[in-house]
Amino acid sequence: MMRAFRKYQGAGNGFVLFYKTAHDVSWSSHEIQSICDRRLGVGSDGLLFVEVLSSTFLRSEEHTSELQS
Repeated sequence: MMRAFRKYQGAGNGFVLFYKTAHDVSWSSHEIQSICDRRLGVGSDGLLFVEVLSSTFLRSEEHTSELQS
């Protein structure tokens, strides 16, 4: 599945940002670790999912690459 994302880095940490949609499903620990892999994936410390609730409110969910499977 192809999905648009943005990658942000600062202060030595990098995160891949995805905007949540109504059709999102849960991602497994293996999928998160694969995306975060610095050699074979995008390379980041974790994933950040952002859901736009209104013009002034966001909800975020963070998943780090160090999850135990």
